[in-house]
Amino acid sequence: MSKNLKQKKMTFKEAAIEILKKSDTPMSASEIWDEIVKLDLIKSNGKTPSATLNSIILYNSNSPFNKKGEIIFEIISKNPMRYKLIDDTKEDLSEDNIIEQTKDEPFYECVMDDNETILKIYNIDGDLDYQIEHGDSFTYFISNSIKDKIKIGRTKNIKNRFNTLKTSNPDIEISLIVPREKYEKYYHDEFSKYHYNLEWYFYTKEIKEFIINEDKKRKKAITCYRKFKESIEIEKDFLSLF
Repeated sequence: MSKNLKQKKMTFKEAAIEILKKSDTPMSASEIWDEIVKLDLIKSNGKTPSATLNSIILYNSNSPFNKKGEIIFEIISKNPMRYKLIDDTKEDLSEDNIIEQTKDEPFYECVMDDNETILKIYNIDGDLDYQIEHGDSFTYFISNSIKDKIKIGRTKNIKNRFNTLKTSNPDIEISLIVPREKYEKYYHDEFSKYHYNLEWYFYTKEIKEFIINEDKKRKKAITCYRKFKESIEIEKDFLSLF
């Protein structure tokens, strides 16, 4: 690893590319993350950085759910999920190309409190920018604390889906909603050892901690966005005085 690469502020995707460029065998997200930590490429305070990394890789992989058309990582196996770089990507990606490719994709995205709007956060050279759009599909975690079970499913309308499920499960509540229905399959694989029946899983400590952590990130992201909007309005008011 060159000195310049270690000094460069890397995104999760850039770091994963650097690790896989040097690997002769496919690697899982956790294996890639271990190498990232060894080389000190990224500092992360998150509780599940390898899960975050896996989501980013999956978003840029040859998954059938990838609607962007930017395919960098190839899925080699699914249990566990292992990846390698697409061959021409491994040969041709320079640092400049990597930076250019990350500018049009969100660093993080989440569902706003209305359960309909998606907040996208872009991280370009350490500066955050925000965009909101109406969500067309979601992956949801709906829990039944009485039975200690949780359902991981997908829908295009959270409100309708929740009301339908509540008819036969009056004790359920929405624990987490994430953008895009494509993540349903990923979370099914991620928590497969806790599978109970159909889309229902045992509501284990690991899943609860995951949801708590994701909700903290979601709330902090929404706070950042609201403060950003507020600052824009304050600037407008200030400029209107001149």
